[in-house]
Amino acid sequence: MQEYPNQKVSVRYGPDSGLSNSFVPLSGISNSLTPICNESGEYSIIKTDRYGFNNLDDEWDKPFVHSFFVGDSFTHGACVSENNNIIGEFKKLLNSNESSTLNLGYLSNGPLLYYATYREYSKNIRPKHVFFVYWEGNDLQNLYEERQVPLLNKYVQEKQFSQNLIERQDEIDKHWERLQTIQTSDNRINKRTKSSFLKFLTFLYVRQRLELYERHNKNQIFIDQVNYNLKNDKTIMQTFEKVLIDFNSEVQEKGGKFYFVYLPDYQRFKLDENKKQKHHKKNEILKILKKNNINLIDISL
Repeated sequence: MQEYPNQKVSVRYGPDSGLSNSFVPLSGISNSLTPICNESGEYSIIKTDRYGFNNLDDEWDKPFVHSFFVGDSFTHGACVSENNNIIGEFKKLLNSNESSTLNLGYLSNGPLLYYATYREYSKNIRPKHVFFVYWEGNDLQNLYEERQVPLLNKYVQEKQFSQNLIERQDEIDKHWERLQTIQTSDNRINKRTKSSFLKFLTFLYVRQRLELYERHNKNQIFIDQVNYNLKNDKTIMQTFEKVLIDFNSEVQEKGGKFYFVYLPDYQRFKLDENKKQKHHKKNEILKILKKNNINLIDISL
């Protein structure tokens, strides 16, 4: 089994993302070992399933799907062992080997990608419960970025739209493998030689510092723009509501139940009540959920 660093987490779904208007992968490399991070003294390593998600592959073969989770790194299980992430703990409570619980969370995803992922990978299944795991820390910011990609907008504009990603896993694998090849060119120079002189001749260190500086500046400008628009652009919340309405409706059409899970940012417990409500738009979100009769599981209480 091949081992790959997690490439998808490095992709920004905003301007200059380099993503095609005809193909946007929503998962990682299939059947591979993927090191994620090291926050506890050892690396969290994920063994991906046939579609590049963090599941045991045979979860897709079980006759009955009890639960289907979409979300970002919290759902994906970044920096946590498989048994101790959100889905692992849920499986312990469920205590059943007869039905499957599918984890389709992925690092850096936001609401539009949650919905797109469900649309693509639930075609042949009818999950009884679908959990939309929302993190107030940056999910609205991610939604702003995702709206910059025309193809992703088609998921809310066209009810029957699909990239048919289930049939395109080879293409997805090659996409991320190609990106991995491009991004590791300088690392090969580092590994091939211990000569500081050769590294000097290739301007390796200078190029690395310039790339980091340019990337930081570009990301900061984009983040500042996103934060400004979140405060002033009402269409962000309109898009957010439409995603939830459509998502809830499609789950119900398949006979399932849709749950909005509200995960708080740790800053929520440091800010006073007025600041945290204003910053994270929680009151607006709760009104949307109540207005549209969407089930809420609020972890921030």
